[in-house]
Amino acid sequence: MWQNKYVASFAIVIVELVIICLLVPCSVIEKAINQEYEMSVRFIGQESTDHVYDRAKSDYEELIISSGLYEAVVRHLIPTEEEKRASVGMEQLGTKDGWFSLVQSRINAATTVIYQILIRFESVWLWLPYVGCFVLLPSVICGYWQRRIKQTNFDFSSPLATNMTVKFMVYSFLVGMMLVVVPMPINPLFVPLYMILLCILIGRAVANIQKRL
Repeated sequence: MWQNKYVASFAIVIVELVIICLLVPCSVIEKAINQEYEMSVRFIGQESTDHVYDRAKSDYEELIISSGLYEAVVRHLIPTEEEKRASVGMEQLGTKDGWFSLVQSRINAATTVIYQILIRFESVWLWLPYVGCFVLLPSVICGYWQRRIKQTNFDFSSPLATNMTVKFMVYSFLVGMMLVVVPMPINPLFVPLYMILLCILIGRAVANIQKRL
């Protein structure tokens, strides 16, 4: 039952991404990126923000441009001028009615969404060492020793708490994935707070693992 809910949740994320690529104007996504950049500068400073955006741009260039993916998609969906001239009697098909322009705008929107996603993943990567060292590691150690104490004093390790914690972690992860692709500016403070929440949940899950003497 829960597995079906997880699959449905992932499907929602995919549908959200498809809707954004098909309907949201590229200018809206670019505006969100610029607004998020300004908020990031105010929160973590110019140097760290530029580092995040430079790494995202480098990843984007390698993944989309240098790999030939963008060119391949454009060539597959939009004919070149030579191909149009070779199509006798159909030279204006898709051009006169603006279909190819629409396709080009949707391709640009999709690649801009990918760039935005890469920026947000790089933001997570920026915070990962700090959150890992100062929050995740202490949470796991604390959870481990809580479990050890329960093993010695016969305290109750709640399987319900473990189950609920894991489910909450999964749904929190899915909510995070939905926010990664949403074409609106997200306050940079959300990234470390979200990661801290997941670390605390991991610690709670470790503390309530079924004990064995």
